[in-house]
Amino acid sequence: EIHTLTAQKMLEVRILILLPLLLIVLLRMFSPGYLDVMYLTIAGRIIMTLALMGMTLAAIISAKMIKVEL
Repeated sequence: EIHTLTAQKMLEVRILILLPLLLIVLLRMFSPGYLDVMYLTIAGRIIMTLALMGMTLAAIISAKMIKVEL
């Protein structure tokens, strides 16, 4: 039962990490110029870098919180 719960939480973490990336891909497909400001300006690049770092940190923390030693 514990393995099932931890597997479920890991799947939730993966989905939450993939959602912003999927949103970026969809925005690039359906409105190509919408995110240009995030990639072509210094401020946008800083924001995107910080967002990526935050997502990475959240994934690492979540994985450590879910990891159960039996």
